[in-house]
Amino acid sequence: MKKKSFKSNKKLLVLWPYTFTEFDFYKEEYDHLEKRLNSKIIIHDLSNFLYNKKINDIWLTKKKKNVHRFFSLRSWIKHFRNINKSNILLYNNIPIDNFKTLIVNLFVKSSNIPVLTHIYNDVAIFKAKKDSNYFLNKIKENIFRFGSYSYYIKQFIFKYINQYIKYKKHLIVKYGYTNTKNLSSEKIIFIDSHAQDYSKYLIKKK
Repeated sequence: MKKKSFKSNKKLLVLWPYTFTEFDFYKEEYDHLEKRLNSKIIIHDLSNFLYNKKINDIWLTKKKKNVHRFFSLRSWIKHFRNINKSNILLYNNIPIDNFKTLIVNLFVKSSNIPVLTHIYNDVAIFKAKKDSNYFLNKIKENIFRFGSYSYYIKQFIFKYINQYIKYKKHLIVKYGYTNTKNLSSEKIIFIDSHAQDYSKYLIKKK
């Protein structure tokens, strides 16, 4: 594993799991990346088939124009198979938390396209001491919440499967402390970056 600065003249293909909005475009600094890297950015909004479409129907934030929006897994697979993959860097924002997200990630893996992901640690995470009292309290809280059992079982299964989704070439944008022990692929390159707020400050300062 090695570190390097990010610079590319490839097309950046972004897979997005939620409704992609004007806010997302500027929050992720794609406007700045297009100019700085002289690269075309292609957005695939997969929200209509990955999660509940009803949420999209009541989404109030203005949707970004010129975004590829897909309404079925089949239509996205057909499109993805036919794109020219020779000069693409794929920015994968799709977690593995249901069957359809798993299928998307398997197609990404099988494509052998270089994959970019990120590890952001904006906020410190509180980790409870998992002793006997912790587990007893969890059992008491959820003993009659039968729906939660299937949720946690599914999360465990998908987390387990996720360990085996390895990319031929994997670029990881990170800042702050990052635990890299469980990361594995044929080739991993780490890209150091700033936190989003500080990054926007630096852009505005120029």
